[in-house]
Amino acid sequence: MESLTSISPNRKNRDRGDLVFGILRELYNTDGQIGITRLIYKVNTNYNIARDILDMLSRSGLIERKSKNERSEFRVTDKGLRFIEAYERINSVLGHKKR
Repeated sequence: MESLTSISPNRKNRDRGDLVFGILRELYNTDGQIGITRLIYKVNTNYNIARDILDMLSRSGLIERKSKNERSEFRVTDKGLRFIEAYERINSVLGHKKR
């Protein structure tokens, strides 16, 4: 899996792991029925970062990408769901708030 290092110093306490989690959570909550623009607004990032993360998630088997009428749909896999659950448990143990 790729490194979950920080991507931007001007985003307070947010690293790549938080973005990965946010994107996975939004895809799961909307059952993949969310466009890239809305996803970008929901997780408060930009297009290039979102595309990079979606590509990484797809390569890692955490999401499935399906093309539908020239539009991509992304579904969270069982492996992705396990990642979401583990990330939430880790943050709970560490006392971090949900975002």
